[in-house]
Amino acid sequence: MLEFTAKSDPTAKQPEREELFSIDGTAYTIPKTIRPLLMARYAHLVDTMGSDSAGLWALREAVGDEGYFAFINLPPERVSKDDFATVMAVVTGRFIGLATEVPGADPKSAPAGETASSDESGSEPLDEEVWPDAAPAQTGS
Repeated sequence: MLEFTAKSDPTAKQPEREELFSIDGTAYTIPKTIRPLLMARYAHLVDTMGSDSAGLWALREAVGDEGYFAFINLPPERVSKDDFATVMAVVTGRFIGLATEVPGADPKSAPAGETASSDESGSEPLDEEVWPDAAPAQTGS
């Protein structure tokens, strides 16, 4: 049997962090890995409140209150749609266990190639593009 305690452990080792973004020279960081119970909370929020609300919770949890409010209170024209999508993809990706890299100023550190979600048309890619080995779905006739 597993035994847990509800008391927080102030001596527990904190996950390593890395810079996600900076605002006027102040860096805001996120954990490189997300603890399993935080991942479970995120999944619960997606289920009960929807992915948008869960994503904003995840952003606040990841960068802390100061970073969250600094980011969402930026003048809207200062954050492009692509930059916002990148921030949210990194944060939510980590909360679902993906090894999502923070894009860096160095092109070698950015993810290779374009992702399907960066398609300017906003349309979802075909299953065959994402999963080339998957057989197309059969329709009843």
